[in-house]
Amino acid sequence: ASGDGEEYTLRSVDGKFNDRHFLCFTDNISATGALIRAELDLSPGNRISCSFYLPDGTKVNTQSEVVRVLKQAGSNETLYGIRYTNIPTESKAKIEAYINKKNRT
Repeated sequence: ASGDGEEYTLRSVDGKFNDRHFLCFTDNISATGALIRAELDLSPGNRISCSFYLPDGTKVNTQSEVVRVLKQAGSNETLYGIRYTNIPTESKAKIEAYINKKNRT
């Protein structure tokens, strides 16, 4: 783990890359980024927009950059490590609070 707390869950994410919408899922989220799985062809350095909901209903909108690509053998899906490049402070705080709450249970 990266030390900023991670929450492992499958959560749907609405994404946008080059004005093309896509749906993907997170394998985990943290306050600084996420691991998403998608049937897309992205490369490190690609910039994407993502939005998802936390369990309390908070909508999080981020601008992110692909930092890691993990091809899945025998699957159309690829795992992408993304780093938030622009996330509202309030959203980041909500993610941190959610992860801290999950880690205490």
